[in-house]
Formats: sequence, C-alpha cells, structure tokens
Amino acid sequence: SRPMSEIQRAFPAPVDVMVAGHTHRERLEHREGVVLLNSGSITFPHNKELRLGTVGLLELTPGELHAEIIVLGQTTDRPNPGRAMTLDIQDTQPRQRQKES
Repeated sequence: SRPMSEIQRAFPAPVDVMVAGHTHRERLEHREGVVLLNSGSITFPHNKELRLGTVGLLELTPGELHAEIIVLGQTTDRPNPGRAMTLDIQDTQPRQRQKES
C-alpha cells in the first residue's frame, strides 16, 4: 500500500474519505484517519469472467460513517470471490469487521 501522505497529494486539501473504483477488487479500510472505499465490480470481480461481484455502500450523517462492501450473490458454476466488509465510525472511533459469507 502506498503511504497515505502520497495519496493525499492527489487532492487540493486533506480528505477524510476516498472512494475509488476501476480495480475490480473490493477494499474497505480506515488508515491514518482516512476511510478508503473501493466497491470492486458488480459483474467482473477480481478480473474474472462474467459473474456476480460486489457493490459499495457509504452512509454519512453528522458524527457517523457507515460503509459496506456487499456481495451480490453467486453465479451458477462461478463462485463470487468478493468479501463482505463493514466499517462503522462514530465520533472518529472506527469499528471494522469482515462479514462471514
């Protein structure tokens, strides 16, 4: 992983949340005070052939953040390689867990 200071340089001011995509790999983490969310891919997870993948959910309210990676299910004969994850932050205290599939 690239250092957060290097990633932050891509923005005109420091950010608390970074939402990215196009990698086809889901990611959800809280690192150095920044939430990183990459939803993965709906239909080409982990760059595999056509199959169900993952989506991301981000909910922001004053003093709270809730983020999830949601596995969309299974495609017949093509297992979904995605991992469900969730992150909840209340008043800057993170609580992260991976969901069992």
